[in-house]
Amino acid sequence: MRLIASGVFVAMGILATPSAAVAADCVQTPPASPHVFTGTVVSVESSGRVATVRTDDGAEVKVIGTPSETAVSTVDRAYDVGARYEFHPLNATSPFNDNAFVRLRSDRRNKFHLQEGTASLPRHVPPTPNSRVEGGSALRRITTALAMAATIVLIPVLAAPQALAHQWDGWHWNRYGATVTINVLNTATYAAEANAALNDWDSNTILSLPRVGSHTDISMFDGNYGNTGWGGLAEIISYMSGNHITHGHARLNYYYSYTSAMKQGIQCQEVGHLFGLDHSNNGCMGLGYYNNVTTTVAHNWSDISSMYRTSHHASLLEGTEAVAGPPQYSAVWRYQPRSVAQAVRMGTSVVRATVLETKQAEDLVVNAQAEPGGQDRVPTQAITLRTDETFKGAPGAVFTLFRTGTDASGIVDDPAYQVGQQYVMILDGRRADGRQVALSPRC
Repeated sequence: MRLIASGVFVAMGILATPSAAVAADCVQTPPASPHVFTGTVVSVESSGRVATVRTDDGAEVKVIGTPSETAVSTVDRAYDVGARYEFHPLNATSPFNDNAFVRLRSDRRNKFHLQEGTASLPRHVPPTPNSRVEGGSALRRITTALAMAATIVLIPVLAAPQALAHQWDGWHWNRYGATVTINVLNTATYAAEANAALNDWDSNTILSLPRVGSHTDISMFDGNYGNTGWGGLAEIISYMSGNHITHGHARLNYYYSYTSAMKQGIQCQEVGHLFGLDHSNNGCMGLGYYNNVTTTVAHNWSDISSMYRTSHHASLLEGTEAVAGPPQYSAVWRYQPRSVAQAVRMGTSVVRATVLETKQAEDLVVNAQAEPGGQDRVPTQAITLRTDETFKGAPGAVFTLFRTGTDASGIVDDPAYQVGQQYVMILDGRRADGRQVALSPRC
């Protein structure tokens, strides 16, 4: 996670000017629940992922914020004993399956009134001893450095989209009709999970997704891409005018440990991006952003129908000119802390640093059948920064940061760094090659 520390502050959706409010897209408006209630956490289990809550009307209930009480996953949310929350569960009775919550603000908080955040899916792993901030002093220093004064309030800016079809920047295939065929080559190690994701889309939408044995429209694969910060990555490789996709890759990064359901969910979302869908609070397209859902739902099916049932072109020749443009990327991040406060606690280091240099580094390379040279390659950068102030940890006087992409093209949540620009960086430790990894570019 990074925040621009001079002029206008940006943290992948956190935006502020000095003496102004800070908006954070890691602080999202929870989806409406007919079972909403408020209460105070009296005890926790499973590293905070399961809570016993005393509701405001005096009942004692159990709230589950994890798909598995026995294993940590990247879609967990965690609760603090003594904190009061507004819960938005999926079901009507205890034990409640928590889909979203709001930590309610207290007047006894520090002078910045930093709201813990509202999130439909905060990803959290239990903090290690060296990842805690004593007394919140580092957080106060960070927010002071950013705001210079005034009140910091995390403002929801990612409410459920209102568009009929949740389309990713207009991307789509130039194919229309009652049945739309998009061929897929699935060479994933976890082929069963990838096929389950494809079958979900195939059986519930107007898409027909034949599996073929050669290089084709979409390639689905997986591999150990290393500690990148993302667990899934979709890439539109080539396209024509009119934002018409001609080839794309859907990837699972199994460097991180995922359940079978999560592997399917990640591939479900990544291939959904390659159909032209954006993140939304609907089915697997919201996984890691809004919900825990690992399959498609009726709204996803409707989005596909809206995009592909009828052509929006006046002639078949529109949008058929090849475009030599940079690849387009969208990711499922490993972590998405629900607030700046939680990000600070989770991070191994927090510093204010100035960019000295950006340069291309070695590609991430995994074996991929039928791709050029039998390999899938993902470009990366090495961003050299000078530490100007340390709030937590010690990444060094000068350190190098890992980033996926190039100056011209990167993951939509992680824009290019600018030489001379100063950022507040929340880091998640080093890769094997020595580059630091941001905790979550998306906050």
